[in-house]
Formats: sequence, structure tokens, C-alpha cells
Amino acid sequence: MANNSNSKNTAPKKYKKQHKATPPSSTPEVSRTTSSHPPISKANQPGAKFNQPVASAEHQKLVAQTIQQKRAKFALEQVQEAPNDTKFNGKEFISYSGALPAMIHMNGLGQTAAFFRSKTDSGEHQRLYRILSAWLIKDQQPYSRYTDLLEGITQGSMTDYRLAQIEAIALMEWIKRFSKAFIENKEDTSHAPSVL
Repeated sequence: MANNSNSKNTAPKKYKKQHKATPPSSTPEVSRTTSSHPPISKANQPGAKFNQPVASAEHQKLVAQTIQQKRAKFALEQVQEAPNDTKFNGKEFISYSGALPAMIHMNGLGQTAAFFRSKTDSGEHQRLYRILSAWLIKDQQPYSRYTDLLEGITQGSMTDYRLAQIEAIALMEWIKRFSKAFIENKEDTSHAPSVL
């Protein structure tokens, strides 16, 4: 027994210091892997926060392009269809469609629409009113609940009116461009002298 105790005491002091047992702590040691915060989701990780707005912006751009394309398509169809009417006057149509966006901007959609609707002696005033009305009462347009533009203007809300005015100006810009491109060029070529 004495030999055993002596052998324990003869161990180098260095060794005893290095392997000295640490006293138990009153507070448990917190592991580095555990945290009081929930784990970071993929959407909240650094770098991922930019993915959501980019996707949303792209989606909004696609939706906006689709509305622009629908508007342009409708305007092109109306301009190409107008000369099929025997009473069609190309010069008047180009002139009135060119003035219409500025008239809406200065006088408002209501007064401009009422003025064009009242011009019963002019087929092109009536035609442009019908084009505006047909577009603004379409599905997903401000006056889709009504059957006529003036009905929507007089019975709809102010919010609908403002949206309709913006939409009317945007549509008439397309009508103006297409009428200059297709009707004016068509009339120029029809009056051009034939080369024998």
C-alpha cells in the first residue's frame, strides 16, 4: 500500500497541473451549436433576400408588358378595321385621333368623351368615341361593369375615372401612332401617280 501511495506522489508536478480537473460550474455550458434563435430559413439567408424582389419585379414587368400588348393589339385592330367602312375619312381620323390625347389631358375624359359623342355629323368623332368606349368597358378595365363609356363616367367612382383617363390617353397614343403609320401611308400610296 505504501508503495502504491508513493508512486502516486512521485508523478511529475507538470503532469498534475496539466490534467487538473476543473471544478463543476454552477451554470451549464451552452453549446455553440444550439441557439435561442430559430434557424435561418433559406428566404432569410444573406443573398436570398434579393431573390424575392427581383422575381416580383420581373413578374410585374411581364404583367405590365401584357397590358401594353393588349392595348396595342386592340388599337391596331381598330385602325386596320376603320378603312373598311365606306364612310371612313382617313384625314379626319388621323387629325382627331392626334388631338384626342391632348384634349383628354386638358379638359378631362368626361368632357372630351361627351364632346366626341355629341358630334353626330362627324363619323370620325363617333368612331373614336366608340373605340374609347369599347376599350374602357372591356374586362379588367375601369368601366367593365357598364355598357357605355359615358354611363361609366357618370355613375362610376372617382378612382375609376382617374384610371379610365390614364388608360384612355395610353390607348389614344397607340391609335395616333398606328393611324399615322397605316392610314396615312395607305392614303399616300393610293394618291401616288402610277408608273407605267
